[in-house]
Amino acid sequence: MKKITRSALALSIILSSCAKEPNFARNWGQPVDMNDPTGVIVGGSISWHSGMSDKECVRKIKGYSDYDSNKPLFLDPYIYDLNQEHEDKVHSPDPDYLAFPHHISSMSDEWGWDYLDEMRELRNKFGAEGMQMFLDKYLQGDSTLGMKIDKNF
Repeated sequence: MKKITRSALALSIILSSCAKEPNFARNWGQPVDMNDPTGVIVGGSISWHSGMSDKECVRKIKGYSDYDSNKPLFLDPYIYDLNQEHEDKVHSPDPDYLAFPHHISSMSDEWGWDYLDEMRELRNKFGAEGMQMFLDKYLQGDSTLGMKIDKNF
């Protein structure tokens, strides 16, 4: 009986110490109300792999039954490990799929409050030129989809 218990204990230690492969997901969403396209957004998540482009994500999402081609599609700039061991971000996210500044990543250093504050500060200080400075710095000079939908940005 002792050998069985020891063997079971040893096996459980070995199995629990094995590193789990990251299982990444990326969130996406679409507006609930087209009269307020940057308001409440609902969606889901897709499985994601290292190096996956925004275009690949969009192609995958368009195959889902709950995707509505008549509504804008927003992608989260963050990648989440479903095992909760790793977090990653999309490097150079495509602005055509970002809801920023209407939806921010409030718990993050990027695309969160600091970015929103910086954007507002530049806009208030330099007007349209300040906005372009922000866009050049973070988005290869292009406005986000959220900015294009709401002409106030």
